[in-house]
Amino acid sequence: MKRIVIAGGGFVGLRVARLLAKRLAGSAHVILIDRQERFVFSPWLVDGLAGEMESDQYSEPYETAAKRGGFAFIRAEVKAIDRHAKVADVTKPDGSHEAVGYDVLVVCPGARPAYYGIEGAEQATRPFKTMAHVTELHEQLRELIHQARTATGEERKKLLHLMVIGGGPTGIETVFAMKTYLECHACSEAPALAKELRFTLIEGSPNLLNGFRPSISAGALRELERQGIEVKTSMRAKSISQGRITTESETLSGGLILWCGGVQPNDVSFTPDVSRDPKNTLKADQALGLGQDIFGGGDAVICLGANGKPAARTAQIAMLEAEALAANVVRYLKGQPLKPCYPALKGSLITLGDTGFIDTPWFAIKTKLTIPFRRWFYRFRFFQMTGR
Repeated sequence: MKRIVIAGGGFVGLRVARLLAKRLAGSAHVILIDRQERFVFSPWLVDGLAGEMESDQYSEPYETAAKRGGFAFIRAEVKAIDRHAKVADVTKPDGSHEAVGYDVLVVCPGARPAYYGIEGAEQATRPFKTMAHVTELHEQLRELIHQARTATGEERKKLLHLMVIGGGPTGIETVFAMKTYLECHACSEAPALAKELRFTLIEGSPNLLNGFRPSISAGALRELERQGIEVKTSMRAKSISQGRITTESETLSGGLILWCGGVQPNDVSFTPDVSRDPKNTLKADQALGLGQDIFGGGDAVICLGANGKPAARTAQIAMLEAEALAANVVRYLKGQPLKPCYPALKGSLITLGDTGFIDTPWFAIKTKLTIPFRRWFYRFRFFQMTGR
């Protein structure tokens, strides 16, 4: 029986595992490996941050999903691939190593925050990418409010100033989520402090939401300002220290700096190596192949869209890649020609506090209906990913 090993969970890995376990039932052994215990539906992290969802509502244990989906799960991190021996070297949570052999390997190790060499950025900012980050942020926000209750003058003003770096969808939705949590939960015992809160969103390029149509970028800016969030574009940080951002033109101080400024691929070594770009991102061919018996997808892999440019790194694109990967693995095992994958966004949902945009290839509309539609659509996506 063929062994198909999937290195990395997330939207690509978990979806591929579920699809292959179903399509190859009885003819292949599908193994998913991920260092985390739970799959996290990352678009719902902002809902968790806002205090509107509990962690078990937007996550699922991989082991539970594996039993439900008919594949095996190993909690470990894939560190290295020996392509000659067809073996993946994995490191388990206790530090022990195991060699896992494969007939076909699907690599989707995901990504981590990228700090672009900005001095102090990694040490002095908080990332927002995992379930643990939600808990840590809640604790820090409550602590800031606790300190602000007894602080006065400039110190109080600083504590109540929250800054988010990154004007993409994640940064924008995160600043609204943080605002909601503070106003509706953290300030519940000190409601007067809610009126003193100040939020600043910082983006290095001239416009918010790069890659979206100009009307959405402009509309998001208007909505942020309407809801009392200051926006600073064309502002690049030169250095960051605890509670302080230094740019070429000014210095900003606050109680918290949240980093939503981009990602870089997690590292996996190959012997011999596979094709990579200068940023160490894995370069797949158009059928998502990385080499003999190896496929890849997700944030750590470049996949070109129909326009010849790298596809966006979103959950929607990841799921499209997962469908193509699963289909090509089946074709590969059957000796059939592989089909190219040209993933393209079919639309986007961006929430802006109490409203949002529904963006499609044909039109974009700002409406409060974005909130319930997003909730319904993400519930469907969560079922697709986990079976729950």
